[in-house]
Amino acid sequence: MFEDSPIHVDHILAIEATVDDMRSQNEATHRLSQDVLDKLSPAQARNVPDPIQPPTCGSAQSSPISTSSVGQRKNFLKPSAPSEFNGN
Repeated sequence: MFEDSPIHVDHILAIEATVDDMRSQNEATHRLSQDVLDKLSPAQARNVPDPIQPPTCGSAQSSPISTSSVGQRKNFLKPSAPSEFNGN
């Protein structure tokens, strides 16, 4: 059906080269996105579930606390105490 003319061979070689380039770019993009995920959240990027602590006695009466905030320190600035009021 198709003859092995130089034009057809050149087109096939160009298509193969383009597909190879696209595969290389796809692999590089995958590696970069995986690196970003690993740096953002190492445990979640590897699909490791967050550890869930079992409730202790009497904790059913208290308000529920999300597992993501347990053990985290709050980092915010506190305002200084007001100066003493002198009536003026």
